[in-house]
Amino acid sequence: MRIMAESRVLTASSAIERAAGMVKRLLISIVGIPILITISWLGGQFLVAMLAVLAGLLLWEFLKLGNLLDINPLKSVVWLLAAGWYVLLFLGFQRYLVPYLLLAFLVLVCVYTVVYPKYSWKDAAWSLLALIYPVALVSCFYPIRMAVSDVSEGFLWALYCLFIVWGTDTGAFLIGSLIGHHKIAPLMSPHKSYEGAVGGLVVSLAVGAGFWYFCGLAPLWAMLILSFVASFFAQLGDMFESTLKRTAGIKDSSAMLPGHGGFMDRFDSFMFAVPVVFIGLHYWIKYL
Repeated sequence: MRIMAESRVLTASSAIERAAGMVKRLLISIVGIPILITISWLGGQFLVAMLAVLAGLLLWEFLKLGNLLDINPLKSVVWLLAAGWYVLLFLGFQRYLVPYLLLAFLVLVCVYTVVYPKYSWKDAAWSLLALIYPVALVSCFYPIRMAVSDVSEGFLWALYCLFIVWGTDTGAFLIGSLIGHHKIAPLMSPHKSYEGAVGGLVVSLAVGAGFWYFCGLAPLWAMLILSFVASFFAQLGDMFESTLKRTAGIKDSSAMLPGHGGFMDRFDSFMFAVPVVFIGLHYWIKYL
């Protein structure tokens, strides 16, 4: 009887913790989503500033994650290069970002060579990945918003990108929770299933069809293809971040967002989906 009572207490305690976590997640979403949408509407330097702050928070978590993996990134160099990236974006020099990334690679290699053996090649490689993964990928959201001269159309593309990410995450979670029995990679993430992945893809197709029907951004077939590919990579982004955390032996990237974990936990899908939408919009759909 005592064991049963203790079991009921633990079950009730677990339920209360889950409910508290859901409340925290809801409050963060209620505050965060309107801010994100409002700044996306404003665009310009307001959007660059928000993306710079977001990239800085993601970079801090990523560098911290490297330390947990016994990696010693070239932190001061990475922070300087990341700041330079967003200064160029803020000043409107987007055309120089690709050459800047190549220059950043040379800088990191030179620093690694000069100070060797203080840093290993893994440290240098992680430093370059830090500049690309949290910093450069996030900035792809800016040209999506500013892709066209019409302000409302640019905002709709930014909104489409956000809804693809949110729809994919929501669809994967709901379907996976209901009928997810076939796990994709149990050692990497025990809760991700093939059924959930299909659910995320289906919801993303619905999002693409909705933006075609109500906004007419592109032909239906193009919106469906772009939505499918973006959703696919969004889920890969989620799994990539889960793999990093599993390797480091942690559950969340940080505790900065109560009920959510860290910023990497919330924007892992975003960082992979945004470049796909950017490439699809700038190098394909604009020419249809």
